[in-house]
Amino acid sequence: MNEFELKLVFPDERLTEIEKFVISKGGIRRQKLQAFYFDTDAFTLAKAGIAIRIRKEGRFWIQTLKASSSSQFERLEHNVVIQHVGSTVPLLNVHLHHEHPAHKVLMKVLRDAKHGPDQLSVRYQTDIWRRPALVRARGAMLEYALDIGMIKAYQSNGEERLIPVRELEIELKSGDKLAVINHAKVLISRFSATIDTRSKAQRGYLAARGLSSSPPTRAKEVTLPNQHDGAIAAVLLNSCIDQILPNVSEINAGLEAFDEHIHQLRVGLRRLKSAMKVLGLIQIYLTESDLKQLILVFGQLGQYRDHHFFDEKLKPALSAVDAPDMSLTSVSDLPDPKGILQAKNFQLFCLSIIEISIVQEKSTSESKRLKPLLIQELNKVLKETKQLASCFMEIPDERRHKLRKRLKHLRYTLEFFTDFCNTDKYKNYLRSLGQVLEALGHYNDICVAIEKSQERLSVDSNILFAMGWLKAERTRSCIECAQAVKTFSEVKKIW
Repeated sequence: MNEFELKLVFPDERLTEIEKFVISKGGIRRQKLQAFYFDTDAFTLAKAGIAIRIRKEGRFWIQTLKASSSSQFERLEHNVVIQHVGSTVPLLNVHLHHEHPAHKVLMKVLRDAKHGPDQLSVRYQTDIWRRPALVRARGAMLEYALDIGMIKAYQSNGEERLIPVRELEIELKSGDKLAVINHAKVLISRFSATIDTRSKAQRGYLAARGLSSSPPTRAKEVTLPNQHDGAIAAVLLNSCIDQILPNVSEINAGLEAFDEHIHQLRVGLRRLKSAMKVLGLIQIYLTESDLKQLILVFGQLGQYRDHHFFDEKLKPALSAVDAPDMSLTSVSDLPDPKGILQAKNFQLFCLSIIEISIVQEKSTSESKRLKPLLIQELNKVLKETKQLASCFMEIPDERRHKLRKRLKHLRYTLEFFTDFCNTDKYKNYLRSLGQVLEALGHYNDICVAIEKSQERLSVDSNILFAMGWLKAERTRSCIECAQAVKTFSEVKKIW
């Protein structure tokens, strides 16, 4: 079976209200759950997105194997009741799952790492009080599970690390996935809950490794189904949300060094903007409010990138030429990004994207109009690039910035639709496209830095020195961009 669930976390002060809410849905009794998670010393399974555990549920012991799927919210799952009496943890037997697809995934991962099942041992465990409630929804049966407790991880130096757990899972037991989304909307609106993609197994793995967070989530390669347009739309949107939400979850969990997570989050949002532009060709759109939210949050997060340029590039460059001290802005001057990402409207926006994906996945239309329409769109971008290549030095910055956005859209679209392209020339074409985008990106950073520095001239006259350096760099960078655009415009298209 495949498990489809969505997990929410919430502020400490809302716990009592959440608990009363779950009780009102039928969650009268609490259940004690003790789970033991197995892995190799090198955490081979965790790194592959696999979790195998033995959990004591009341008087029963249940062994569960989970493996990742193509969706952030859906996993392969297989449960087996173990015939075991007593309080000691039963022996792990991975072959109890031999008839389930997740077993093949598990065994392949172990073989590739040259490990056997006998090398799996308990690496972390959970001690949870669960308050479950079965909830009838329109077209579905759901289970709420309010989990309060601890994760105990065993580190290589012999120390134990305790991680608190306070979360509410909404799992689809049967019926329509949209019911999960609709119930999550209520909880986000009423209790300031936020989506959290971090599993207990993932958090246990990090604690056992002595890590405070997962690395930034980058875009994964997209494999499009040879199916109708709706199935393609679902894959594109899932690909975007699978990059966006893990980075959001890490930042919202209190990540301190968040620069790279914000960068990858913005990449995910850019990819989403490109995906929606593509899907607009077949009349799949965001609502006006969702579009405004996407533009708003993308712009707010852009502040962190702009200030990062000051910290990582401009200040070192000025220091290298013995510039006088000056009061340039810094990332540390900005508020914690959690205020943006935990906001109700952004959380509901994320649910809207998942909702569109589910609707398109269920579509019964056999339409396959997207490919020919998309090729027309790509040809337009290429034609515009060729036209601007001959006059790049004369056009205003506004048009240069628009060209940069168009070429970013071209790159993300080609990454989505690799099967439309000449595979032999794909990597070289993307490399050439990446070079022109890097040049245009640096030019844009310089222009933004000039604008922000201009705003601070009244505060610190030494910033005049920075302005002089930036304007000289802008001229040099513009010449470099013109050459990069011209070179790229002469590369033969690959679609």
